[in-house]
Amino acid sequence: MESEKKGFFSSLGDLTSKLIMSEVDGPETTKEAPAQVSVQTSAPVQPSTSPSLQTFQTPQINTDSEADQELLSMLKGKIDKKNPSGYDYIEFSQGIVKMATILKTTDPSVVFPATFGPVESMGVTKDYLIKTADMCIVVLDEEKSNFENEISKQNSNTENSKAKLLDIDSKIQLLSEEIQKLSAEKIEVSSSIEEDAKGIQLASNKFSKAYETYKNKVLSDRNNISKYL
Repeated sequence: MESEKKGFFSSLGDLTSKLIMSEVDGPETTKEAPAQVSVQTSAPVQPSTSPSLQTFQTPQINTDSEADQELLSMLKGKIDKKNPSGYDYIEFSQGIVKMATILKTTDPSVVFPATFGPVESMGVTKDYLIKTADMCIVVLDEEKSNFENEISKQNSNTENSKAKLLDIDSKIQLLSEEIQKLSAEKIEVSSSIEEDAKGIQLASNKFSKAYETYKNKVLSDRNNISKYL
């Protein structure tokens, strides 16, 4: 089952990749944020001067049921292709993970301001982080739509298979009825053969008896004629 699952999501990834390639290959998106500048701060963690989204490690997500890491990586790849260069929400979310580790807390009221402080002096704004986060949501929603379309196709194939199965069951039922009919006919013919065989044997026995009786009489009479006349 695991290999089937991987194969299915692999094909889905290829499909969704093709669906968005025309957009990815289009005109390059220009960042609205100010040019990035290296800034020395007293914050515990220095933001990267030119962080690459390609090196972004998808954080472990704690949910009631653990998210599939293969799908998380696939979605990350789609965002990678759409994300322009420079510091934005993706790098900020990466910084949140690092800052939470350093401060040993996941309290957003503590971690978010601590992560934002150093990059704010670089010209990164709250509004820009929200805007680029929204861009990620758009990509994720596109992939959700692509995924649902693929699931719809799979469901359609399943329904077709169910219809085929019903057709096979119907044919099996018809064949079963035909087999029962032929089986009954076979029994009837077998009984007929047996009765015919008995009748033939009986007739043969009767004829033999009559033949022997009559022949013996004729032979006896012949002998007597020859002897006494």
